[in-house]
Amino acid sequence: LLLLLWLAATQSGLRTLLDLATELFPDRFQVGRVEGRLIDRIALGDLSIQLPAFALRVGRIDLAWSPLRAFGGVLSIAEVRALDIDLILNDRVRDAEDPVVLPDLLLPLRLDLGYALVERVQIFAAEDDRPVAVIERAEVSGRLDAGLLVIDQAAVALAKPAFEAQGS
Repeated sequence: LLLLLWLAATQSGLRTLLDLATELFPDRFQVGRVEGRLIDRIALGDLSIQLPAFALRVGRIDLAWSPLRAFGGVLSIAEVRALDIDLILNDRVRDAEDPVVLPDLLLPLRLDLGYALVERVQIFAAEDDRPVAVIERAEVSGRLDAGLLVIDQAAVALAKPAFEAQGS
């Protein structure tokens, strides 16, 4: 019990969990800077995730959440901010004949998202030096409850506007 408390409530516990993930998946997961605690605020820098479909590099991500509220049926994310994101798509996925189909998502709890912001997102095709799309800023807030997605606010700003969309 003391070990779980240490892992969740201390910065060194969070660092240990992330170091373990890096050791278990050295080719798939890397993180540089770590600040915060698993139970409330987390700030990660130089995050890298490598999956078969894509690679993701994030300069910084900050998360303010209340994971303990999940025991009451609500996963509450007050705020998430991510900066300087590179998304590199794998050519095999992009050229596949079958479209990507996402599974139905019915969580056993409600998800509340107070505010999410991403800034400076570049999307690359594999082996290409120039991004195929650049998102300067995107923000959203909403909730997911019993399979119903409610978006309270959403906005996107592209580097080269191909279209504009904003909603509330």
